[in-house]
Amino acid sequence: RASVRGALALCTLTYFTVGLFGYLAFRDSTAGDILRNFSGTGAQGMILYAVKSGYATSVACTVPMVLMPLRDALVPLLDPTLTSATALSPLRFQLLS
Repeated sequence: RASVRGALALCTLTYFTVGLFGYLAFRDSTAGDILRNFSGTGAQGMILYAVKSGYATSVACTVPMVLMPLRDALVPLLDPTLTSATALSPLRFQLLS
């Protein structure tokens, strides 16, 4: 439990810090998506492209990790005879995935 609390505290602190400094950098012209505030050409544009690509990669890798527990929770609700999504036949498992 202590490790979970520590991880959540670290994530909260990180998000808060990024949001605060993003707002302080742009003040009233802060866009809803802070990545839209950045623009550049040349080397700066390449760095911004790398940051945006890293963000897209992190989102693409995080979504499946969130959806797997959701599916494991919903499958027993939809079919009470199953105890988890892993109890499905391989074909049915692939169709639900």
